Order: sequence, then C-alpha cells, then structure tokens
Amino acid sequence: MIKSIFIEEKHIIYANLKSTKKGFLLEDYNSKELNNDFENLDNLINEKDKNLISYSFSNIESIKVEIPPIQDEKTKLLLIKNQVKNQNIEIDNFKLYYVFDKTEGENDIYTVYLFPYSVFEELNISKEKKALLDLFTFPIFSLSSLSGEFFKEKNILHIYSSERQIIITLSKNKHLFYFRTIDIPEYISTEEQFTNFLYESINLTYIYIQQFINVEIETIITSGKASLNKEASELIYNFTNIPITVLIPYGFVENCDGRIFQELIVNFGNLVVDKSLFDIRLKEYFYKKNFIKLSKIFFFISLFSSLISSFILANSYVSFIQKENEIDYLENLTKDKIKEKLAQIEFSYNEFEYYIKYLDLIKKANEGNAFLLLNKILPLLKIYPFNNISSKVDNNSFTIEITDNIKFASLIELNSFKRKINEIITKLNSPELKITNSSIFDINSLSVNLKIIITGNTFRQGNS
Repeated sequence: MIKSIFIEEKHIIYANLKSTKKGFLLEDYNSKELNNDFENLDNLINEKDKNLISYSFSNIESIKVEIPPIQDEKTKLLLIKNQVKNQNIEIDNFKLYYVFDKTEGENDIYTVYLFPYSVFEELNISKEKKALLDLFTFPIFSLSSLSGEFFKEKNILHIYSSERQIIITLSKNKHLFYFRTIDIPEYISTEEQFTNFLYESINLTYIYIQQFINVEIETIITSGKASLNKEASELIYNFTNIPITVLIPYGFVENCDGRIFQELIVNFGNLVVDKSLFDIRLKEYFYKKNFIKLSKIFFFISLFSSLISSFILANSYVSFIQKENEIDYLENLTKDKIKEKLAQIEFSYNEFEYYIKYLDLIKKANEGNAFLLLNKILPLLKIYPFNNISSKVDNNSFTIEITDNIKFASLIELNSFKRKINEIITKLNSPELKITNSSIFDINSLSVNLKIIITGNTFRQGNS
C-alpha cells in the first residue's frame, strides 16, 4: 500500500493507493484538521506502507552565485557549495537546488535555493515514524513532478490553488526552473475576490518570468481550486495567449474521477517525485527504512542467515557513515580551529561598559560577586541585546532568566541564531553552571519565543 499525505498548515489530506501495471489504483482518501501537536499524524504512518509526505512551507531562501562555466555536475556542485559557504551560510542545514540564470562576462550565474532540513527535523512526528518515511518533500516539487509526468519535453507553467494558498511552478521534464507560493489573505471570502486575486497573482508572476527567467512557456496547467475557476482561466488565456490544460486521471490513476483528482493533485504528485533531487531529509534517513525491512526479511528466512546478513548490512551502513565523515574531515577540522579562537574571550573593561544595561543584574547578585558571574555567561549575552533579563540570589545559589520574543528577516538568520545559542549553551553547561533552554523556534513565522534559565552556586571572592 502507498500512503500519500499532504500537510497544509493544520489541514491534512491523505490517500491510500496501490501500484498497478497501468499506474495506480486509488483505494480511499480522507482529510482532517490537526491540533497544535499534530496529534494522530503518527497513526497514519505504517511500517507496511510506502509513506510519502508533502509539507506546505513557503519561507524558502534563494541566493545568487557566480562560477566559471563547468560541464561536470559534481565539480559544478562543489564550486556552488563553496560560493554558498562564502556567503556565511551553513550549507549542512540546507538541501541545495540550483538553476542556471545567465552567462555574464566569463562566468555563469546560478540561483541557488536553500531548502531547510529543519522543516523535517522539527515536524512533530516521532523518530520511529520518521524512519519509516519514503519521501518528505514540498508541494512545489510534487506539482512540478506531475507536470513532467503528463507533459514531457515541454516548458510547463503549473498553477495550483487550495483554500489557503496559490502555488506556481515553471518546469520541464520535472526539472524546476522557478516557483512562487502565495498565501491567500483572510479577507478573500467571495468567488469574485478569489478570481481577482488569482488572476492578479498569475499576471505578476507571468510578467516576472517573461522579464527575468529565460524560459518560454509552452503550456499552462491549472489544478486544484484554480482548475474550477473558468473566469480566471479565460482571463489568463486572453493575457498570455498560451493553451490552458486541466489534468485528468485517466491512464494515471484508476477509481478516481476528475473532481477527486484535483482535490488530491498534490498527493498524486508525490508518487512521481525524484527523491534524489527533491527529498528534504538528511541522507541518513534515506537508508533507515530499507535497513529495517531487510533485517526483518533476513530474520524470517533463518536466524543464522539473519545474523550474518545483518552483520554485513550493518558494516556496509557503518562504511557509508565513515565515508561521509572522511569527506567532511577537512571542513570540520577548520571549523574546530575557528571555534577554538572564538572561545578565547576575556571580559575587558570595554565589554563591561558595552553591557552596562546588565548593571541591574550585578546589583541584585552583589553578594555572590556578580562581576565574575556576568563574566561566566558573557558569551551568551553577546549573541543578542536581549530585552528581558532577571536574576535572583538565594543563599549560595543564583538563578538568571533570559526571555525575549525575536523576529528574524530570513530562515538563514533564524538558523544561525539557533546554532549560536546551542553551541554556547553546550560550552557553558557544567556541574557548576546549569543552563536550560526551553525556547520555541517557529520556522513558519520566522520567530523565537526565547526562554533560557541559568542556575548555579554563587561565586565567592577568591574563587575561580
């Protein structure tokens, strides 16, 4: 059984399918609203199924890089990664996808999209169920993949809409050139308002593609709610003079009419996504489910065969990890050297003057020599000018609480802040200084509800 799931905000729609000689057979489907903890999502993921998830996420960053003309794809990717690193981006936090823009002078310019692994890591599914997934992707890839499945060798502009968002992709043979995700405002309540908003969004996107994307659109696909809006389709055709097509299930999915097909269009797109390009998970997850399945198969063949086979398979898995570690060795060695330098921080008078705002903390903790206490947590305080810091000294112990609500301009900034916080807390934590971080990071709103509590014994005069 194939279970294809589409998560859009707190709304989820899932379909159960079987693979056939002609394509796929739709067994059943359903939808539900999820609470804040994504309750019951775990229950949908079954070890016996092939589990595919498409998760709606719009805060996707992109940057421009410039490299010499290179034909070899491995070399090209290496050069692009180096250019991304040069822009102070932690590439280990993102899956990179690059698209050629143009040649300028002697170099080629690429747009590099940064798809964050943290979307998958922070999804409220248990680790056991995450290991059972066969795909975790975004709807832009599901839709562009479906475009390539129906129209090969054509540049396709795919326009999809649900009640919550509009997704537009430009692709050819499942290769994505450009995409745009637009949230539908809450004030859109009538069909006329939706039509006007849909047309305006497509109009602006089409003009942008004509001006900045060197791809000639050959066919336009409308799907989801957009496929039902005849007025918008007429307006789009009159503006673009490009044929408009609505996909039908025949020859692809059995036991499915046109209405259901449009309702489940993202779910069906999951079936044809290229995992090597569009699976937004760390590589380790690619092998876990197969590893579990093979181990069980070997066990039921015979205990002896299972033990030997599992040993061989486990060693192969370890070898893979070792190779990954070897590849990253030089990079990690460089990072460690930099971290050593960053850790060599002394509390100078100028730094104390810069942190004059924390004099109140020093006053309250005077009995415990707060100057030394502030010196101990200085690396944490230097990350950001936190708005709320409170302290309490009680006999031989102290408590410092740092709280704040911080908004970030991009996902890159949020990830960088989170990484710095975690690194410094790891360094400062000790038997004498306990730091509890219960901050909540929201990658959708690009914000953090910060809460850090530091406890320990007061530092007496003469003690280090």
